[in-house]
Amino acid sequence: MVFSPGCDNRGDERRPVDLTALLRTFYFNPRRHPDFGWAFLGRFLLYLGYFGINGYLLKCADRKRRGDIAEGRMRPAVRWGRLRVPASTGR
Repeated sequence: MVFSPGCDNRGDERRPVDLTALLRTFYFNPRRHPDFGWAFLGRFLLYLGYFGINGYLLKCADRKRRGDIAEGRMRPAVRWGRLRVPASTGR
């Protein structure tokens, strides 16, 4: 921030950070707050599925690329100025 209306507190004494108290603030009881529990579980499963599929596709693409190089279907490099970029012939 360039302009801050607050006063400077750099010289004030600070208490140490209590890690257990910090982690305790993130705990919630799903029996008392079932809507938040279901929303959290749904979002967790959504992201778990997304990253699982994304990781699997990345693994498949890497294996395909390695197979193309081993079978000679990938040219060593295309020269763009001083940068060399691998390129596939697409057979």
